[in-house]
Amino acid sequence: MKYLVIIFFTAIGFNLNSIAQTWMPIAGTNGNIYSYLEIQGGTLVGTNSGIFITKDNGASFKEYSIGMPSGKVLYLSKLNTTIFCVVQDKGIYSSIDNGIHWKLNNSGRFYPNIQKSDNALFVQSYFKDTLFYTSDEGKTWHNLPLTDNIGSLIYASASKLFRYQFASNPKGLYESSDTGKTWSINSNGFNGYSPIITELEGKTYALNQHVYQLNSNGKGWKKVTTDTLTWKNKFGEILFSPEYFTILNGTIYAQNAGTIALKLAKWKSSDNSWSSFDNGLNYTANWPSVLTCLFSS
Repeated sequence: MKYLVIIFFTAIGFNLNSIAQTWMPIAGTNGNIYSYLEIQGGTLVGTNSGIFITKDNGASFKEYSIGMPSGKVLYLSKLNTTIFCVVQDKGIYSSIDNGIHWKLNNSGRFYPNIQKSDNALFVQSYFKDTLFYTSDEGKTWHNLPLTDNIGSLIYASASKLFRYQFASNPKGLYESSDTGKTWSINSNGFNGYSPIITELEGKTYALNQHVYQLNSNGKGWKKVTTDTLTWKNKFGEILFSPEYFTILNGTIYAQNAGTIALKLAKWKSSDNSWSSFDNGLNYTANWPSVLTCLFSS
């Protein structure tokens, strides 16, 4: 049975009981968790003290960090048989033995984001305004300059790359069908800034306060939610907009962006809005946004 797991900044973990829909505390690790990857036989998690594996839905963790430098492991991904991770300020590391041993694959400082499209893997550089990609499991890296260096993270879906570009005229959602060489606007019907782009049940969605679906012809977006999720705390009314997310059994689970208050919400294709699922979590409106990782195991 799969569980949904969250890790707070304090490295205390909770998983979601799929029957009672209630969160229950689990062991956590010796460090804060920032990333995860499901592999055969368990789930790898990246922390500020290396990489660990859990084979029992988060009840216990074993270190998998041979060859890893010190630093936060901000993102984990897999291309064919090779696992990749972004280590803060240290570069991209790779493993060919299911995460046991690691070696440096591409040095530099990269955003905590790895995307896959058409058997290629993409990462963004912090300093060079450059998109790097590999299609041979890290043996060769190609780089392309990003013409709009004021933009959001790049996401891959439906054999395309997507990115919200602030400095372009017009600003909006842009897409690339040629591994980032050229970009064209595809923002009709979308309202808002910097959405998460993901694929669910074969369809592409843009996630912010609302959920938008990419039209079947690939051009323009359709808003598929009618309501928003709001709640009140001592700061006033808060509007939910996702920052972290994971997908489990046809449902998107997400945590809100911002640092005013923590909120967890979920959405599936039959829903009219994001809906809260906080039962059993022991936090208050005074907490900041301390969730560091949300994953399924």
